Amino acid sequence: MALKNLQKSSLLLETDVAETVRMHDVVRDFAHWLTSTGENRFMVKDTLKEWPHMVGCYTAIALWNCSSNIQNFPDKVEFSKLKTLFLKGEAGDDLLVVPNAFFEEMKALQVLLLENVFSPKGFHSLPNLKTLCCIRCKLEDFSSSLTNLRSLEILALFETKIDEITEELVKLSELKILFVEVEEEEEINFPPNLLSRLTSLEELHVRSKSNINLLELNSLSRLTAASLRLSTNHFSQEYFVLPKLQRYAIVVNDYVRYLEALTFRELTIRNFSSSLSAFNNLFCNVEKLKLGNVRGQKNIMPSIGKMGVNELTSLELESCKDMEFLTDITRDQGPTVAFSHLVELNVANMVSLKGLCYGLSPTRFLQNLKQVIIRDCKELQVIFQMDKLSEQVKCQMPLLSNLTTLELYSLPKLESIWKLEPSHHATASLARLKVVKIGDCDQLKTIFSPCLALSMLHLEELDVTWCDGLDQVIGFVLEEEIIEVG
Repeated sequence: MALKNLQKSSLLLETDVAETVRMHDVVRDFAHWLTSTGENRFMVKDTLKEWPHMVGCYTAIALWNCSSNIQNFPDKVEFSKLKTLFLKGEAGDDLLVVPNAFFEEMKALQVLLLENVFSPKGFHSLPNLKTLCCIRCKLEDFSSSLTNLRSLEILALFETKIDEITEELVKLSELKILFVEVEEEEEINFPPNLLSRLTSLEELHVRSKSNINLLELNSLSRLTAASLRLSTNHFSQEYFVLPKLQRYAIVVNDYVRYLEALTFRELTIRNFSSSLSAFNNLFCNVEKLKLGNVRGQKNIMPSIGKMGVNELTSLELESCKDMEFLTDITRDQGPTVAFSHLVELNVANMVSLKGLCYGLSPTRFLQNLKQVIIRDCKELQVIFQMDKLSEQVKCQMPLLSNLTTLELYSLPKLESIWKLEPSHHATASLARLKVVKIGDCDQLKTIFSPCLALSMLHLEELDVTWCDGLDQVIGFVLEEEIIEVG
């Protein structure tokens, strides 16, 4: 909220990247002037070949892109009031070497950010440090120095070489956020029963290969957020279920994207043939779900998400050879709410997929859907099966009324894109559809019915290639017939 207020007042400016902002030069210069005098003095320097001249006390110092051969780098500095220090060496193979005693007189330091830095003796004199973030650093004697960081609440190590993770970590009784990521060829090894004793932990981020014992997570009663890189081997315990989380990015047999912010609840599972019951607590609130080569599941609901995965906004399915439908609802089960917030649907190489919905369409099914991309599904005959609608579905907002993009490729058995009865014409609308791309769908005879075509007020692009069986773009049929059009 505070960030948005600063943007509204033009103190901060938007960028092309959602997670970043820009500061206007005038605002920056004023901030430098305001913090150059008084009790809360700041210093910010960039591209340093020589240690800057410093007079008096500072509460915050940021030194960016310091040369590894920087001249006059002091062995020790006396900053008794310093609370924040950012120290970044130049990018490259040579790290900025920090002398052993450099931090000794920074007793008040609370936030320390190091990047491209080599510290040969760790940190032995920072009793008030609350946040330590190291990016592409090398820290020797790191584990033993944790004894003197009892106030630490946030520990983040990105591609940082340390001696090892030991039992000393338990002494950080105030630790709330732990973030560990090493280089790709390395693996993080946690001592047995270590994580379960970090009882204050609220966030855990392990984005590299590791030996993490997932059972220990259930002992962390305060844990609300996690990003974990896991493998099939982590799920060898029968009946194990991951804890409920408010924010997460969990991948199985895949990679967590570098420094990805936890802006969505995201779950990625690939090359997995075991039971998915371990993820039951995540299926309840997952927002982005990616399944690749996941076997043994014939549908998403009810097999995976019994409650309808109604917080899901993005679904990607690839090479799940057993899956036949997204939903399978028989008449005796009655209408169920499902996929009500889904915005993006991306499906590829699903050899058994027959349709999106089997049986009655769930209530609010795909009502927010905007983008559909389906390719290489050799058994798919109909995309939107709308001739089996419950009374509740007929009374809701028009089906597909939010759809803007539809792309269909290499669907050899596709006969109809939409299938609906004449009495259901008012329940479907393509009023927001802008882009339609269809390729290599030889069985497709027509694309739109007359009633759907009349609703397309914003269509901008229609691209049809290699559809040898196509007779009409808009198919005209007798009103009493069931309309089955592409």
